[in-house]
This record gives sequence, structure tokens and C-alpha cells, in this order.
Amino acid sequence: MASATTPSAGRKALKRLVVSATDYSQEAGRQAMAKLLKASPDLDAVFAASDLLASGALVELRQPLELVAREMVEVLLRRIDGTDDGPRILPTELVVRASAPSRDVRHL
Repeated sequence: MASATTPSAGRKALKRLVVSATDYSQEAGRQAMAKLLKASPDLDAVFAASDLLASGALVELRQPLELVAREMVEVLLRRIDGTDDGPRILPTELVVRASAPSRDVRHL
């Protein structure tokens, strides 16, 4: 287990937060995230032991599926042509809804 921040990053290490999930389901991940946010509303990083647990925490993330599909086709065609220019980073947006605590997320 690692602390939320590290001294090498120029920050004081925060108290360690550990929440055990009841199982490896998406719902268990959502419940664990709710507990984490209640205990630490300023939380800015999470480690999950499985994809399903992590997906419970990620339900508020909006993904531009049409853009992702278009970019995937473009990458595939460039690889076939031998002109692949490496990985792409697509824009993301955090959607804060009623299930998340209100906080200023402009710094993310």
C-alpha cells in the first residue's frame, strides 16, 4: 500500500486510506468509493484491485465514444500504412453529479 502522496513529489504524505470491498463487483466498487469520498472529500487518486471495482468509481466519467471510434480507425489505418505516429490522448470530462460531493474540479 502506498500513501496518497509521496515526499518525493514535494508534498507531505497524507494518512493512508484503505476500504475493503465486499466482493469484486462494480457495485462493491461504487460503495467503496462512496466510503472513501465520505472519509476524504479531497481525494484525488484511487487504486482498485480489479477492473470491475474501478468501474464503480468511474461511472461519472463521460467518454466521447464517437471520437474514440474515429481515432481508433485512424490509428489502425496509419499502422497498416506504416505511418503510425504513436499514442493519442483524447480529451476527457469529469461529470460531477448528485452522487459526488461538490468541489472545485478545475485543477484536474
